[in-house]
Amino acid sequence: MNPEGCALYQNCECPLCPLEVDSNQVWYSEDEICKSPDFHIISNTMKKLRRKAAQGYFTLEMLNRSYIVRRGTEGADPDLPDSVKDPLEEYQEREKTWLRRHPEISEERKEKMRELGLKSIQSIQKPLSHPSISEIADSEGVTTSLSPQSPQKSIENGGIGK
Repeated sequence: MNPEGCALYQNCECPLCPLEVDSNQVWYSEDEICKSPDFHIISNTMKKLRRKAAQGYFTLEMLNRSYIVRRGTEGADPDLPDSVKDPLEEYQEREKTWLRRHPEISEERKEKMRELGLKSIQSIQKPLSHPSISEIADSEGVTTSLSPQSPQKSIENGGIGK
C-alpha cells in the first residue's frame, strides 16, 4: 500500500509510516505517534513506550508486535563503534537481537493476564464487611454506621440523628 492512501498522510509527522516500503525507518519515544486507526497495535506500543520514556530506536517490526512494555524497556542502541565495517548489517543484527529478547505474548498469556487484572479489580471493589470497622466513633463519642442502609449517626451514644 502507498502512504498517500492514508487519510492522515498529509498532516502526519510520525517518522515511521507503516505504509512505507523503506525498511530503514526508525522511531524514538520522543517522536510523533502514528494516529492511523488502521495500525492500532503500532500506535498502542508507541504510546506505552512514550509513557516509559524508552531509550533507543524502534523499527516497524519492533513496534508491530505484542510484548510487555515495562519501565526500563529500551530499543536498539543507535550509536555504532568506529570498528563497524557495515553499519546496515550491524543495525539488522541489533534488531534481530532485540526481537529475540522481547518475545510476543501469546493469546493464552494475554487472556490469563486479563483474568488476573479483573480479579484484582474485583478484590479492590469488595465492600467493607468486617464487623470491627462497620461502625466508627467520632471525636464526640458519636458512633457512625458505615453500612449503606443507615448512613445516620447513632442516637445511642448521645448523638443527634440527622
